[in-house]
Amino acid sequence: MFARKFIDQVDTHAEQLCEEFMQKIQRSGSCKELLNKVPVQELRQSTLEMYRNLTDWLLNSTESVSEDCYVKLGMRRAGQGVPFSELFWAVCATREHFWEYMERETLLDEPADFWGGVQLLHSLDRFVDRALNFVIIGYQSGRREELGRVAAIPVASEPIRKGAQLEN
Repeated sequence: MFARKFIDQVDTHAEQLCEEFMQKIQRSGSCKELLNKVPVQELRQSTLEMYRNLTDWLLNSTESVSEDCYVKLGMRRAGQGVPFSELFWAVCATREHFWEYMERETLLDEPADFWGGVQLLHSLDRFVDRALNFVIIGYQSGRREELGRVAAIPVASEPIRKGAQLEN
């Protein structure tokens, strides 16, 4: 019961939750390069998508997280040159902000809500852990692709000297 009530509230206030999160990471100083390398609208969209995926996960009591979605997110951030530590911090901060939101907005109006809240928080942790795993897989894959492209660029074995003739 509590979880359903909370999910409905989050769904209704997803934009507000996302905007508060954006303000949090802008103030933190832990995501300077993320904020410089990723357009703000793209960050908002991926954050909103994560909160919507979370509410779907909680509502449907499913065990699967959209692997494709989070692998692509990790690959995209790797391609944008976002440091891994900042990507990791941002995903963890998404979870933290969700906890804070729950405490502030709906924390256990009735004693009967306690166990529903505990179950909800446990599900939240499982969701973010799974999503984070896929983000990491995607990031690593994106870095391997980037390194493969760099390795494919031919490099002269000797430095070219000024005025030297190129061999054909």
